[in-house]
Amino acid sequence: MGLTLAGIGVVLIVLAGMSYWLGVFQNARVWAILLGPILVGVGGHLFGWLAGLIGWAGQFGGTLTTWAFGVAVPGLIAIALSFYVIHGLHPKNRAGKGHFWAALILGVAIAAGITNVQLLNNLPTTVHQGVSQTTGL
Repeated sequence: MGLTLAGIGVVLIVLAGMSYWLGVFQNARVWAILLGPILVGVGGHLFGWLAGLIGWAGQFGGTLTTWAFGVAVPGLIAIALSFYVIHGLHPKNRAGKGHFWAALILGVAIAAGITNVQLLNNLPTTVHQGVSQTTGL
């Protein structure tokens, strides 16, 4: 009996949470909490609820940019979170606790397909294929 892709995702989420709690493996835990929800998906109650909340925040962000600048940018939150996470994972920087939470939100948004950024919405398929080929699932 082996792990499924969703099982690997749960293991990544648990290990990321333990690393956060212990304060170790700063960059690895950000990668784990980003990839874990993508592998698990949003079928469960917790990630389904979080995806709904993130979707609402994304719509609010689009409305807010329309009000402020006259142009709707519905993917602004995903773009900002992506920039923040990438900045923390840069070799000259060190990911902090805020990067962990940003990666979790970004991972759930990508898994739910609500980022409004086509490149990010295609990421779950690519991650699933890569993990399947690597693990032989």
